[in-house]
Amino acid sequence: MPETLAHSVVLVVGDLWIAARAEGIEVGWVSLLHPEEVERLLGAPPGYPLLAYLCLGYPKAWPEEPLLQRAGWRPGAPLRRYQQGFP
Repeated sequence: MPETLAHSVVLVVGDLWIAARAEGIEVGWVSLLHPEEVERLLGAPPGYPLLAYLCLGYPKAWPEEPLLQRAGWRPGAPLRRYQQGFP
């Protein structure tokens, strides 16, 4: 099943994210880009699509509220399912 390659990459990104955060490293998944252009710039071989473009680093500070919320995006909703327990 060739599509499992993409699934494996996503799982690895999740593991990397958790491990990085445990070490105080922030991870950002860049989604505002043109994948074909990045593939060309990186010299990716044909048949290997861009699945993730990540930025990793130590933050200068941790904001009190999420950046998207501070920018006026819709605030997060409470996780009612977890607050009430599993069904």
